[in-house]
Amino acid sequence: MKTIFIIFSLTLFSLTIRGQINTEYYANGQKKFDGKYLLDKPSGHWIYWFENGVKQGEGDFLNGQPSGIWTYYYSNGKKKESGNMSNGLQNGI
Repeated sequence: MKTIFIIFSLTLFSLTIRGQINTEYYANGQKKFDGKYLLDKPSGHWIYWFENGVKQGEGDFLNGQPSGIWTYYYSNGKKKESGNMSNGLQNGI
């Protein structure tokens, strides 16, 4: 029993350090967003979708803040805008 507890604890610790993929869905079954949390903060590449299944936006998080190039789309799939994010603030391109 002690061995099982140790293995479970190590697995949980490993998932917390490496990050946990989080996917949420709309009531109609379409994806709403897909991204990873690292130490309870958004981390890495995230993608968001409209309820109709078309991509709404995507970009990266660093230390829980939007960072780098973020791109947004209209609900018809056409590109709306892109912007450079730093420390959660848009710098513009």
